[in-house]
Amino acid sequence: MQWKYLSPLLFLLLLLTSGCGMESKEEDLLGTIRTETEEIAELYHDIYEDAKTRNSLADTETALAIAARLGESGYCVTDAENQNLINLTNHETMEAFCSLVDEGRDGEAVFFCVMQTGGLLRFDLTSAGGEVSVVRTVLSWEEEKPSVTYQSSYAADGWTYEGGCLFFEEAQPVAYDGAPGYTALRIQPLDEACLKWNRNCLRLVGYPSNNLFFLDWTEKDYGSLNFYDLFAILYPIARGTQIPYEQTVDGSEYQVPAEEFASVIQTFFSIDEETLHQIEGYQPDTDSYVYQTRSFTNKAGSPNSPYPEAVSCRENADGTLTLTVRAVWPSEHLPQAFSHEVTIRPLLDGGFQFVSNRMLPSAEDVFPSWVEEVLGESSTASSSARTPKSISSTMLK
Repeated sequence: MQWKYLSPLLFLLLLLTSGCGMESKEEDLLGTIRTETEEIAELYHDIYEDAKTRNSLADTETALAIAARLGESGYCVTDAENQNLINLTNHETMEAFCSLVDEGRDGEAVFFCVMQTGGLLRFDLTSAGGEVSVVRTVLSWEEEKPSVTYQSSYAADGWTYEGGCLFFEEAQPVAYDGAPGYTALRIQPLDEACLKWNRNCLRLVGYPSNNLFFLDWTEKDYGSLNFYDLFAILYPIARGTQIPYEQTVDGSEYQVPAEEFASVIQTFFSIDEETLHQIEGYQPDTDSYVYQTRSFTNKAGSPNSPYPEAVSCRENADGTLTLTVRAVWPSEHLPQAFSHEVTIRPLLDGGFQFVSNRMLPSAEDVFPSWVEEVLGESSTASSSARTPKSISSTMLK
């Protein structure tokens, strides 16, 4: 990689108020980065064109192909910003840079994120005395040509490298109340099995608007698992179309035919109809379920929610897999806000079923404040960002 243009950036930022033609020099630097980024994008022009033709620009396979191509040239590349669904190529480079920052030494590094449009996000990082400055460059494709459409430079705030994950954000004024502008990059690679189930299982459900990964439950005892929330989340995956039961401001009530409800739930759970009929809301006279959508004020989630990430995968004697999962919370700079074990059953058709979930409580656990909404009004679970609070397994039942 060519990083020789990065060191002057720090000098420019430190002396920004001193005049001396700084604006002109900084523009020259940004121009160099623009030109270089557009040249780098040409390295995967053929992959972009093929994916565009096949309407697969947003597919993980496309991001993997682009990352592999650029990785061959020595670049650090991952998928869309803050997604971390593939391993970072040439991760050793970023590991070395983080070590320099921790030691208060000077250094430079660059990493790229492949956007779902086929474009690139480029981050040029410069360290001096433990302080990190960032140039963020956005590249898009315009009329089949790569073109840089946006650039910004800022001081990295809250720089944290822990648990194999790097977190930082743009430093903002005290009264600033806009978007946080945080970046989360997993540097340490995961096993391919973990990556597969992260993409094809855990992220399909996630944490918001359901309690699947917040309760202890098994196929023998589903406990307080909310199948109605899961029905809404899993419907498009199971039936290949958007759920027809519209979510409204105050929430709406629908009667869902039992066959339709079961077809969604039984795709992902080994549960018979008799057990499903025991769910509160089943109407035997009409053979239907009373489904109440969540209101807009009760979404039980936020854009800054943590996401599940399997860090280990164990094969069991019965053919099931047990995933050890950590909740990565980018906006809070937490590589593991809490953790749990998810057991799944791979199916011959490539699908899977959820078998169980078991919480792994710790005194360091931190949960989003909306968790109590998915656990139910009777739960006493609560938390606040950046303030560690433990939720015991008894609270989660």
